[in-house]
Formats: sequence, structure tokens, C-alpha cells
Amino acid sequence: MVVLLSITGIIIIVVFLYCISGEYQIHGSSKILLDKTAQVGDFIGGFVGSLWAFAGIILFYLALRLQRKEFQAQKEELRQHKNEFQINRITNVIFKQLEILEKKKERISVKSPTTGETLRGQILVDNLPFYYADSKLKNTDYSKLNTDQKIWLQELYALTSDHGVKEYISTFLKYMYLTSNLIEHATNQSNGISLDDSIQLHRLVYNNLEETVILTFLNTVIKIYKLYMRQIETDPKQKVLLVSVERNISKIEGLINAMMRLQSIINP
Repeated sequence: MVVLLSITGIIIIVVFLYCISGEYQIHGSSKILLDKTAQVGDFIGGFVGSLWAFAGIILFYLALRLQRKEFQAQKEELRQHKNEFQINRITNVIFKQLEILEKKKERISVKSPTTGETLRGQILVDNLPFYYADSKLKNTDYSKLNTDQKIWLQELYALTSDHGVKEYISTFLKYMYLTSNLIEHATNQSNGISLDDSIQLHRLVYNNLEETVILTFLNTVIKIYKLYMRQIETDPKQKVLLVSVERNISKIEGLINAMMRLQSIINP
């Protein structure tokens, strides 16, 4: 349109000069008629000049529009770079926390309640549910347990209350909360990461866990702790220990809930 207005202005000037060329000379040695020349200038400046001024306004508008598009493109590029940085940072945190969690699990070293052999790391996580099943501790009323079952309960509690096991569960809980909070913060902030990227990061957190094995292990620990509480809840001297066991149960239940919530995010 700008080009069209410019060409139109030129055509008008040419046509106008051609029309007055029969009555006036555009060039030559004749006397210059200032009043007539002024009228010609007024016409060209008033009419054609207006067309060209309008064309200039359009050019200015187009320049602003182009500049705005370039600004938006730069803004989007910066947003993408920022999100890529956040995704890489969160990914590094996930793998770093997984490495710490794995080391905590490797440091677990407890005695088997049946054979006396030392159970380490993944072996304990895998076999604790079987030890619980072998003990036949199905009754939640401690007073109804026989002597062998009470001994089993003591041994299982000693096994699951080991410092290494508690450290592993605490580190697991930290891994879940830290990674989930980082992902949620990166998603909810202004111009944050996309929902697809968020789901992929949650999937990365979840898929590096042996979900079924870990959930079975954690639920078994809760069963042992709750049954052990029935044993000590009537003893006033064990009040501090009772509070500690309740706190540990609450922590494990929070961990299980975090895992289930994570599962619902990646498999809605």
C-alpha cells in the first residue's frame, strides 16, 4: 500500500504538470510567475504531500509492528532458554537425589530375624514383606499374640527401626518433596515450563523408583510399627518411644501419599 501511494503521488504530479504545460512553460527563459508557481507548489504540497505523509505514517506503523514482533520473538526465545535451564537444573537435582538415595540404601545393614545373616540395601527392601508374612502377625491385638509372635515382633521392630533404615526413609521423603516442589514451582511461575515438560519431569522422578517393591516395603514397616505401638501404648514408661513411633508412621504415610500423588500426575 505504501508503494501504491508513492506511485499515485508521482502520477498525480506528472499528470498535473502535463495539464498545465499547455498554458504555462515548466522550463525556459520566460519570466517566472511567482503567484502561479506558488499555487502549483501548494497543490503538490497539499495533495501529493498528504498522500506521501500518509504513506510515511503507514511505514512508521509497519516498523513498529515489525519491532513488536521481533521483541515478542526475543521474549519467547529468552523464555525458552530460561525454561531449558530450569529443566536441566531440575533433571540434575533428580539424578543427584537419586544418587544420594541409592547410597543411603546401600548403607543399610541389619541382621535377619530368622537366619541371623546380615541384610543389606535392596535385599532388605525386597525381603521384609516376606519376613512379616512368615511371622504370621495378622492380629492387631498385641495381647492375643503368642510368645513366638511377640519375639518376632520385637525382632522385626528392631530391624525396621535401625538407623540405616530410618535414614533411607527420611532421604526418600526428602527426594519426593524436593523434586516435586521444584517442578511445581517451575510450572506455576510466570511464563513457567509447559505442562508436558512438567509431566515428563514428574515421570522422570517416578520411573526411577521400583514403585511396587518400595510401596510394599513401606506398608510393611507401617504394619510393624502400628502393632508395636499396641505393645507399648499401655506402658507409661514408653511414652516418649510411643510418640517417636507415631511420628515415624506419619512420615512414612506422607511418603506413600506423595508417591500416590505423583502416580496420579503422570497417569491421570
